[in-house]
Amino acid sequence: MQSLKARILRIIATILGFFGISSTFVACYGVPINAIGGRIFFDENNNSSYDEGEEIKGLSVKLEDTSETILTDENGDFYFIVSQNMEEGTLLIEDTDGEENGGKFKTKKIKRSVYDGDLIKMEKDN
Repeated sequence: MQSLKARILRIIATILGFFGISSTFVACYGVPINAIGGRIFFDENNNSSYDEGEEIKGLSVKLEDTSETILTDENGDFYFIVSQNMEEGTLLIEDTDGEENGGKFKTKKIKRSVYDGDLIKMEKDN
């Protein structure tokens, strides 16, 4: 499985190519932007780690202090493209659809950095 970081870089390179910035530029000088993202999951078997099939799709993720809100994809992944000088942000993660993912999840507010790992663990709202 391709890592989230590799997928993000591929998407960024595609977008930059659309605007005429070649992949050679990206390879030589690096991508001139950052990304804050990850994979959101629920630890169904309580083994304190992510297992395939535990991802949560359709959660609302808002990057505070911006107008950006996105939904996690079918793999529980999300990412925000941010400016090069932005190295961290606060995320507000909400389950806006309720029972679609097998139960309602607690709202979570966390700080994330462009350097953080990929996984974010959620808890159910009993």
